[in-house]
Amino acid sequence: MFEYSEDESRMEYLFAYTQAYLQEEIVAEQLVRQVVAFRQFLEVAAQSNSTIVNYQKISRDVGVEIPTVQNYFSILEDTFTGVLLPPFDRSVRKRQRKNPKFYFFDLGVTRCLQNRTSLEVNTGTFEFGELFEQFIILEFLRLNSYFRKSFRFSYLMTQSQVEIDLVVERPGQTTLFIEIKSTDAVGELKAEKLGGFRKIVSDVPNGEGWVVSRDPVSRIEDGIRFAPWWISMREIFALDHKGSVTK
Repeated sequence: MFEYSEDESRMEYLFAYTQAYLQEEIVAEQLVRQVVAFRQFLEVAAQSNSTIVNYQKISRDVGVEIPTVQNYFSILEDTFTGVLLPPFDRSVRKRQRKNPKFYFFDLGVTRCLQNRTSLEVNTGTFEFGELFEQFIILEFLRLNSYFRKSFRFSYLMTQSQVEIDLVVERPGQTTLFIEIKSTDAVGELKAEKLGGFRKIVSDVPNGEGWVVSRDPVSRIEDGIRFAPWWISMREIFALDHKGSVTK
């Protein structure tokens, strides 16, 4: 009798999930009418994971109108399959005019839809960096929901193309501007990599800059807090070492 290895079992589970739920269950619930287009959209959306959504390009790739693409993304949000991260702006009206970033709810599902589950994820690669960013974003959203913090999340892209991965607006507290780096040695980053980030943080009233990474060393440099991702979560959400909210 043939038996799957542990890794093969995981891949089979992910494949079954993406086929049975993402593609078939949503169709069965009559949330979409164009089955082929929606299945193609899922693949394209997976390729666009963790990037700013380009509705026009996805519309061309899938062969449907832009409102249909926007509706597909809304379906993924409504079914808790993905999340749209809006752009940061003090003006609600301006927020609504800019395109969001999109993240699937699970890293394994993302890789399965990308047909990459049979490939190793190596540290230091572009893919590893994207997956690490996705992991951090999802953890922030999960903790915010679980502990009912009422934080508001967004990303920031300036006109000069300086991007900040995560902005956390906290009622009655500082606004956090967070750079997510997958490196385990933040000190090796060149100064120009964080120059634009430092300027943005210093220009925003009541702003606080964080660099979250895999580097185990915590420090403060030029007013920016550098910390391991697990310590960042603990401090930002005021958790104790057991993961409970401190009073």
